[in-house]
Amino acid sequence: EIAYTPKLTEIGGGFLADKMCAEAAGRMLADCRAAGCRPMILSAYRSVDDQLVLYDEEVQRLVDRGFSPELAEEEVSRKIAAPGRSEHELGLALDLVDEDFTETSDRQAQTDTSRWLSENAWRYGFIQRYPEGSEEETGYAWHPWHYRYVGEGAAGNMHSLGITLEEYILMFYSEEASVVYDKT
Repeated sequence: EIAYTPKLTEIGGGFLADKMCAEAAGRMLADCRAAGCRPMILSAYRSVDDQLVLYDEEVQRLVDRGFSPELAEEEVSRKIAAPGRSEHELGLALDLVDEDFTETSDRQAQTDTSRWLSENAWRYGFIQRYPEGSEEETGYAWHPWHYRYVGEGAAGNMHSLGITLEEYILMFYSEEASVVYDKT
């Protein structure tokens, strides 16, 4: 088991992120604003305890609507990571929305802010972590507001290849993986 302890720093609005991505996040959001968009951090670092509260509240909301506890957990697990499994706990994930539309729904993708981030986040080392149509690979529903810092090189590679983080990791870190270089 590998333990990772984020080195947290303030990134604005009372939010914290790992120092590894804080400067890149600041540049990205500044450039997004300079392009005429209105990005807003909705969520950044969350402790395991904060994640537990978020997860449990959503499960309870569904139970209150008539779902069985098991079905509620199954449904919530497609949208919210269980405590101990959230990228927010690493300090490397940001939920970014448009100031004029702060709802975390698929409609977020229609905002100018979301379109700009979708096209440019990779330049700053961020990926849209759960892209549309990738639920089978990622295990999560489309989250057009959720960005994960992976570094500029990895983000650029994933962007160029049009692949998810899971697919990228499998390319380099599975026993079956092999990289073939075209020398022509």
